[in-house]
Amino acid sequence: MLRFLARLIGLIFLAIAAVFAVGDIARSIAENSARLMSLSDALALVGVAAPPVSGADDAFAESLASLLAVVGPWPASGVFLGLSLLLLLLAGLGRRPPERALS
Repeated sequence: MLRFLARLIGLIFLAIAAVFAVGDIARSIAENSARLMSLSDALALVGVAAPPVSGADDAFAESLASLLAVVGPWPASGVFLGLSLLLLLLAGLGRRPPERALS
């Protein structure tokens, strides 16, 4: 069951990475220069607002804001591709080929 969930989430991240990669390619062709959508731009496109780095009253919110400040400029397609490959790799661990009977 855990392997199924890891594969499902990995494939969803892989699909998201493909969508962002196609968008980056289309934008790069239209502008005649290579441009990648950052993770903060992708989150803003979906409607998720990043919390401000300073002035956070909760320790979790402050650490989340500082994490988003660091990974925000990273390309969204690369981040989702890396996450999907990591999850798919973890889903494939522990699988052993079936034993064949020698006859």
